[in-house]
Amino acid sequence: MANTPTHTRHPQIVATSQRRVCCIWEDGQSFDGKRWSGDPGLYAALSADNGQTWDAPRRITFVNAPHGWATHAKAFAHGSRIHLAWTDAPDGTQESRAAYYMTSRDGGLTWGTPERLTSPSDGETWAQAVTGTESYAIVVVSRSDRLSYRRTLAGAYYDGDTLGNPKGWLESLDRTPGALGIMYTTWRNKYELLAPFGDLVSGKSPR
Repeated sequence: MANTPTHTRHPQIVATSQRRVCCIWEDGQSFDGKRWSGDPGLYAALSADNGQTWDAPRRITFVNAPHGWATHAKAFAHGSRIHLAWTDAPDGTQESRAAYYMTSRDGGLTWGTPERLTSPSDGETWAQAVTGTESYAIVVVSRSDRLSYRRTLAGAYYDGDTLGNPKGWLESLDRTPGALGIMYTTWRNKYELLAPFGDLVSGKSPR
């Protein structure tokens, strides 16, 4: 599928309600036995016949190119939407990695703007999992200072009419060891629930 001389790895395959299959993988660098070189990014290819044939691969991430390091993609499809999380090097490959999120509303034909989910003060962070629906997404991000220590952030993309679902998310975070918090973002500029969401998360309003 990739047919490139560079190193390809970490594929993710999802199927959407539009009978389209999307494969996402890391590509664009080479390993000579001692070191990596190149311009690594995430690439995607689409199939409309259950994988019998594929469109030409397209690069879909360009964070800090050509000095980024897009790797370990995590993908999840719900309906026609694809949720994508990955780990990148926005400040260069010698600095701490950061977790990113991006979404496609049309089964991988087009993609939205990448969003950095962690800050430099968080240290080395990696995207570990992503899930969601047409109206929200949750990304699990980890930081490991040692093998026994892990902390988690949640990113909530939400456009519901009430805070019923976020209450359930907070209950899940309460059961997650080392969970730090949750972030609210809307796809449809729906900010009516932003203040109540803040009160809910901070404990100012009852769950």
